[in-house]
Amino acid sequence: MKTINDIANNGKNGAGNADRSIMLTRIAVIILLAVSFGLSAAGPYLTNLFLNVTLHGKIRCGAAAGVAFPFVLLLGYCCAATFLVMLFVMLRFLKRLETNRVFVSENTEDLRKISRCCAIGALLTVLAGILLYLPIIFIAAAAGFMTLVVLVIKNAFEQAVIMKNELDLTI
Repeated sequence: MKTINDIANNGKNGAGNADRSIMLTRIAVIILLAVSFGLSAAGPYLTNLFLNVTLHGKIRCGAAAGVAFPFVLLLGYCCAATFLVMLFVMLRFLKRLETNRVFVSENTEDLRKISRCCAIGALLTVLAGILLYLPIIFIAAAAGFMTLVVLVIKNAFEQAVIMKNELDLTI
């Protein structure tokens, strides 16, 4: 007789599903890394396109045009660098999960770094929204929200590490 868990897992144990989930997440992170590198390589073209579309080419001459392009390009590269750091930290975090090293202090530190990357991304996009294109503020809000979510998860991991260490001492 099949149980509900057997039906839900298609006859596979939970560990198989977890391994598959980690593998799919790793693939998604690697794809995001490739896309991020590609977008960074196309930075000057995308910056020019952004300025033409959002500002409708209104600052094509004068001092403002000379400042806008390098400022937007630098802001974009700062966002890209932050995103790349976050993705590489995620890969390291996933590697530990694959080796069943879940409640260790290194994971707590990685989650802290990921939350900081989200916070930096939020601050950079707030700056871009205020100075360049107001709708970018929505991206800043999403990054700010993700900062909070990751911090909550980090706090839960931190408590689990403390509990695990105490349990290890009692055995």
